Amino acid sequence: MIKTTRPITTTHPYGLPGLIAHSALRTIQLLIALVITGIYGRDLAHASQAHEPADSRWVYAMVVAALTILVSLLFLVPAVRSGRFWPADGVLFFLWMVLFALFGRLYIGEDCEGSGACHRMKTAVWFDLVGMLLWLGSFVGGAFLFWREKHSRTIYTGRGTV
Repeated sequence: MIKTTRPITTTHPYGLPGLIAHSALRTIQLLIALVITGIYGRDLAHASQAHEPADSRWVYAMVVAALTILVSLLFLVPAVRSGRFWPADGVLFFLWMVLFALFGRLYIGEDCEGSGACHRMKTAVWFDLVGMLLWLGSFVGGAFLFWREKHSRTIYTGRGTV
């Protein structure tokens, strides 16, 4: 009896390089969301300790970060073909775009004059921008891969469309 060796396979449709790129993108998105949670969560904690009502913009930032963490963790599972869920990437891109617009308008032109909280919020705005661009990249990339999969040819004859 002849035994054949099987090639190493991955669950990602574009092989090991695709799996590594996908995992790296989702991990960076997760890390950005965790940083945002820490920065904006600190301000919410201070407001809570001072018995002040929470500002809706900071609550919105925490909701966007929480959704990002959940979706990133879900898409980090190799069996989940996240390219098919490109509309979810589009929704998260839109939420990050609104988040960047909210805090960018507040802090980009602000003169901090030694205020540590102001410098921290200016830093948070740039993390918002990076998060927005990462979700834009995954949205455009997922839509392209989805379109390419739908408009590809069959593997047997190459004449029919899938």
